[in-house]
Amino acid sequence: MNLRHLLSTIVAVLLLPGAAGAQRPDFLPLRDSIAQLTDVVQLQRLERSLEMPGVARTLAPVIRRGLLALRSWELSGDRADADRARETFQVAVQRFPREPWSHYGLALALAHGPEVRLPVLGGALPQVTLGQTVAEIFKRDPRSRARRALREALGIDPGFGPAAVLLARLALDDARDQELVREARGALLQARQAGDRSTATAQTLAAVATALGNYAAAARAAAGAEGEAAGVLRSRGIALLLQGSEAPGYAAYRRGIDLLTDDAAGPYYGDLTVLLTPQEAAEWRVASTVDAQRAWLARFWDRRAAEAGVTPAARVGEHFRRLALARASYVRQARRGSESAGGLLGETAVGEHVFDDRGVVLIRHGVPRQIVSSRQRGLLPNESWIYDLPGIGPQLFHFVALRGAQDYTLVGDLLDALDARAPLTAVERQRAVMALIEDRANYEPGYRAAMGRLRSLLGIAYADGSPAVPLDGTEVRSILERVDADYRRGARAALRTDTYAHAYEGALAFEQDLFTFRTPFGRTDLTAAFAIPAEELEPLVGSGGTEYALRLSVILTDTLQDVVTRADTARTLRVDGPLGRGDFLRTFVTLPVIPSEHTVYRVVVEDVVGGRGSVRAGGATMRDYSGTSLQVSDVVLARPDSVGDWRRGDVGLDLLLPRRFGPDRPVTIFYELYNLPADTPYGTEITVEPTDRGGLFDRGKGVIGLGPDRIRLRFDDVARSDREGVAQEVRRLASALGKGSYSLTITVTNRRTGESATTRTSFNVSG
Repeated sequence: MNLRHLLSTIVAVLLLPGAAGAQRPDFLPLRDSIAQLTDVVQLQRLERSLEMPGVARTLAPVIRRGLLALRSWELSGDRADADRARETFQVAVQRFPREPWSHYGLALALAHGPEVRLPVLGGALPQVTLGQTVAEIFKRDPRSRARRALREALGIDPGFGPAAVLLARLALDDARDQELVREARGALLQARQAGDRSTATAQTLAAVATALGNYAAAARAAAGAEGEAAGVLRSRGIALLLQGSEAPGYAAYRRGIDLLTDDAAGPYYGDLTVLLTPQEAAEWRVASTVDAQRAWLARFWDRRAAEAGVTPAARVGEHFRRLALARASYVRQARRGSESAGGLLGETAVGEHVFDDRGVVLIRHGVPRQIVSSRQRGLLPNESWIYDLPGIGPQLFHFVALRGAQDYTLVGDLLDALDARAPLTAVERQRAVMALIEDRANYEPGYRAAMGRLRSLLGIAYADGSPAVPLDGTEVRSILERVDADYRRGARAALRTDTYAHAYEGALAFEQDLFTFRTPFGRTDLTAAFAIPAEELEPLVGSGGTEYALRLSVILTDTLQDVVTRADTARTLRVDGPLGRGDFLRTFVTLPVIPSEHTVYRVVVEDVVGGRGSVRAGGATMRDYSGTSLQVSDVVLARPDSVGDWRRGDVGLDLLLPRRFGPDRPVTIFYELYNLPADTPYGTEITVEPTDRGGLFDRGKGVIGLGPDRIRLRFDDVARSDREGVAQEVRRLASALGKGSYSLTITVTNRRTGESATTRTSFNVSG
């Protein structure tokens, strides 16, 4: 809708006569139309064209003026516009007290307007902060007043859904008072019973049920909404995820992203506030279109799932489980500010949230494996959360409820837990210090190492029993500072990221190999081959044989383009009989990939029956086979004279994985040549040499005649390429190699043009 058409629509609505009698006016279409305007001058011109609130004969012009002034405030940030909106709706309440829209309009102006400012010395921020704090204490702050206005509206018309929705959103934004959330739930249920089937009511009812921990009710509320609105799909997805229905929950949540709208973008983004990095927050700010926001949200979760080596459904589900736990237990009680754990350790806070520092760490890294607390006299309430973070390692987080504060704060010094105002003797203070150190010594080597030295120092006393070494002395402080400096460094690193690792029953050993080939139109295919020792797996034994059930994932992240490519599959592999020690179960996954020299891969293997699994990570180059130059694919090693399940064209091979074979055992080498025209003469050189320098070819010189530490094989041939310029090469390498690791290099040269191409791989020879 263009601006001229929109203005015409609004003017037409403005000229409608007010409703009379029992029929109440519906200003929702007007509110929604005004919300689309972005020209403050036009808004103010429309506002001035209406009757003044004190002389208007009906409610309609007053509500219209208030909505226009409120939209002007949203766009301009000019406090005068906000004040004018509030004053207009206050007149509506005075003159039309039995109309629910009078009270609802006032609630809108209070809830979305500026905070309270007091005329105190200092700048605007101190005035706003102090004024708002005082107002909240006496329940005169705008949000408390907005709640009272909404209760008035709902008292007049219990079925007035917009008022119930706003009441619920205020309660959810605060998140500290469950009684307010329960009140909002009752109001929403009344609106539903009165016939309100709007998307907003259903979505908000689902969010309220989720906040109260009733996930089944949340799922029912979201399912009862009409259509496939993005906001409802988000609520439905979250409720299902929290119920444990991972696949349908994630499907609904992701479908909501696919159907994202301006209204739904805010809640989707708001769920992620605690996890955001500064770069991600900046990327969202410049994502000015719904399409850009949709891509940002998808990329956000694809990246985190890849980093954790899990499916997006598992990562999203874990986030909302953590979020629910944080809302239940770790909401900040202080109502002013949004202290961030990152800010307390010298990091810049990214966004506003309602959680205390423990909630922040919980959402970022999950439930700690241990919580340690010291209860010695002279200590403030304190907790240390113990983690073993994936990709980071052991890490502690120290939290203290500082004197005069209700919330636990992440501190940079363990001795911040000492109560400086407590009337303690020197000996009691020493005991308090040692309690802090000793309780954490089992979890932190630095504290363990410092403990003995501190005991010795703090045990030195004068003849009168007073300590010879004060707690704030140089020796004691220097011992603890070394430990705390390492702690702060690790905590800062941990607060820049978030982690998750699937809790397998145990580690699963396996071998993997990655190799690429060209597909039509110059694209690249990757094969990830796996070999799992049979003794690592728990079989399913039936009358027809033995089966092994596996879950496999291959996840690739192009770190330069920030693109994730993945394949997730379940495989059931059947064998004639049980496999024993030394036997391997082999399988592979093939997927198209984006060529890149900046790829980080993660491969995952899980035994479905036994519950064991492992994630392997590394760096790799996804080769680019586009272009017309001579190229050689990656090399595949296979068992000699074998036919297996892995196929390229007419060639089927039994992959040699693990890449180990014994002396005097030949091996098949397979690779492809690209862009070598048919009938073109070319030369090939195959070189094998040890990479560990400790293993020499015991009989290499006798077989090949080129010395004890390398093999070189040369031959000429004529290309037998297909119409796409692909020539397949199957070679057999037979040589007595000594035990060790080896590098295999293949160089192909076009004899007509002199152009060359090289590929390399490695393998091992066992004794």
